[in-house]
Amino acid sequence: MERVRTMGYLAVVCCLVVGMAVPGAALAGLGAADSDAAATDAATLPDNETSNGSVNVTVGQQLATVIDVSSDEVRTDVENTAFELSVDGTDDERAAEAVAERAEELRDRAEDIREAYEDATEAYEEGEIDESTYAQRLATLNARATNLLESYDRLQQRAGNVSALELRAAGVNESALAAAVENLSSVSGSGVDALLERFTGLSEGEVEIERADGLQISVESEDGERSREIERPGDDDDSITVNLSVALATANASLSPVDGGNWTLSEADVDRDDGVYEFEFVLRGTSAFDGEAEVDVDGSSGEVVSLEEEIERGDDGEDSDDGDDGEDSDDGDDSDDGDDSDESDDSDDGDDSDDGDDSDDGDDSDDSDDGDESDLVLVVTEGEAAPNATVTLQVLADGEPAENATVTVDGRVAGTTDADGTLVVTLPDAEEVELEATLGDAEGEREFEFEDDRDEVFDRLAVNATLDDGTVTTTVTYDGSGVANATVYANDRAVGTTDADGTVTFDLDTNATDELELELVKGAFTAELAYDVTDGSLVLTEEEHERDDDREDDEGEDDEGEDDEGEDDEGEDDEGEDDEGEDDEGEDDEGEDDEGEDDEGEDDEGEDDEGEDEERDREDDDEDGDDDDEDSEDSDEEADEADDDGEEAVNN
Repeated sequence: MERVRTMGYLAVVCCLVVGMAVPGAALAGLGAADSDAAATDAATLPDNETSNGSVNVTVGQQLATVIDVSSDEVRTDVENTAFELSVDGTDDERAAEAVAERAEELRDRAEDIREAYEDATEAYEEGEIDESTYAQRLATLNARATNLLESYDRLQQRAGNVSALELRAAGVNESALAAAVENLSSVSGSGVDALLERFTGLSEGEVEIERADGLQISVESEDGERSREIERPGDDDDSITVNLSVALATANASLSPVDGGNWTLSEADVDRDDGVYEFEFVLRGTSAFDGEAEVDVDGSSGEVVSLEEEIERGDDGEDSDDGDDGEDSDDGDDSDDGDDSDESDDSDDGDDSDDGDDSDDGDDSDDSDDGDESDLVLVVTEGEAAPNATVTLQVLADGEPAENATVTVDGRVAGTTDADGTLVVTLPDAEEVELEATLGDAEGEREFEFEDDRDEVFDRLAVNATLDDGTVTTTVTYDGSGVANATVYANDRAVGTTDADGTVTFDLDTNATDELELELVKGAFTAELAYDVTDGSLVLTEEEHERDDDREDDEGEDDEGEDDEGEDDEGEDDEGEDDEGEDDEGEDDEGEDDEGEDDEGEDDEGEDDEGEDEERDREDDDEDGDDDDEDSEDSDEEADEADDDGEEAVNN
């Protein structure tokens, strides 16, 4: 949906306010059905719903939605401008910090929108809010999601001009932000787009919303334009067990019928990660309407889990609305020779006129038919498309397997399809691959763009370490420029920070070690390198690093896990350690008593019997200030300890 700017919303506000003051005809152009709606308070009334899920939108709801949407849009524009000013004209390090801060803001906001959607859905399903209120909330969330998506695009543009190393150091995790943005699909589809237009007074029509079997939204105008959206949960099974042809038939059956038109498959894919078939369709066979649809079918249950459908009036459809008079009007438009000629054609040569119309329609129909015949769809049914991967392709014509279709890979013939329309091919080792299929006049193509497994930062990062008479000189550069302010650790010891040229020097005792492990740390960026010290020089043996998409999310969890693991290890070592908080010196092998004073555990650690007082002093130090309640028991315990000491002396 084309984004509606703030001034357009404000104009609608003015119209709505005027409409509320002057009900009747003034409201007709705003989508308010009658003067009764104008008198309705902004609060939603239960009478707005009918048993079939239809929702009547009141003027009060439109006004409230416009105000909310305009406010969010103004705030978004101000924030985007402030962010761009903070990035433009500064160095990469500061720009990266601004990008990181803005990315975190957008990520939090995306999660807030998703949470608000889930809360609204739960409230609706539990009967706490009615259909009109639910629909209005979805419309408002759609506007917020649209604004966030624009902010995300502008962030991406600015981030593209900043060093990837500095972005990594600043903690920017683009993959995590992208996942949060992608999670907004429930409030950014075509059906919710149409809700926003309806609740901001920019369109008219009937609204239906249901939650009986997932979220279903339908908005249809009087002239036949229609937006539909379905979102249903999958079955949590990512396997693909349903046949492609069965899934395609299910997807096709879910689409809305259109008089004189038919839905034609334009693209198909198998998402093995989510376990769904993904289909795209276009509406053909009619010039009165244009339509596009996307349908996802669960690969294990065979049910439609997602549908987005948009049907709009075509050019001929708009002309025919001028009157049926219609054909005369169209004929007049088609002829530039004058009205007399048109009238002559209509009256005397009606058949010819019809032929002319048929000819025009025939051209459209022929184009549509040619489009149907010329569209072959290529689907990877087995294997995962990747460089050097062997996959099974299936070629479809009108949704059916296309036998004897010729398939080329980057212009080279790979073979022809069998009776099932399939062919096994091996993809080349390239970042981009183009597949084409031809069968008579019909043709189709499929392109793949593969991500480079190499990390962009480390592709451009260079670390040079040399050893000269016990002195190591390390230089870190990125795209040929020195990386400043990176802390360098050598064999787990901090040895310095790189200067403006990316250089740091330190001493290495080659008599004490024949290995050097370097760790470079700058903010959230880390790199590890291992060297062997051989004949007075350094030989690189290993280089490790973490990618952007797995570092940020796992780092905190790993640290917590390590801390917890260490605590667990201590707990295992100190089985009998009491709540007094003694350190883990293995004193608990024999089990400590409540006061933590059993000397046998300490003796197991090799403690001698230097006397009761010295032992008590050391225990007090280990316990870091245990309370002094133990003093009251000294007299009773000293006798026992003396006996223990005597036995230890004999043993020794």
